[in-house]
Amino acid sequence: MSGDVGGGPPSLDVSSCLSLRRQGGIAHIPGLAKPRYIRCDRLDDAQRERLLDLLTEAARRAAETRVTVAADQRIFHLAVEDAEGRCQWSAELDEQRMPEELLLLWRDREALKRG
Repeated sequence: MSGDVGGGPPSLDVSSCLSLRRQGGIAHIPGLAKPRYIRCDRLDDAQRERLLDLLTEAARRAAETRVTVAADQRIFHLAVEDAEGRCQWSAELDEQRMPEELLLLWRDREALKRG
């Protein structure tokens, strides 16, 4: 299940921050387990809108399936925090269900700026 807070993702403003964290897999590699952060104050309106669209799609996919953990499976934790660091929304998806563009953001947070 998604484990979400408050249903779908909240609207994103300049004080919002997205945390993307990957867990699981056969080998634990600390650098890959470290959360990636996307601060919305570094994005323009169109980029924040695109990010919200991606989070909405992730929420839809998370609601459709239950996360099951296997030894070689990777799970992504997504969380939107406000300026005070309080979680406004969160979801969990296995890697196969993640929207491809969110996977690209996890790998390279500059991808949203180029897209």
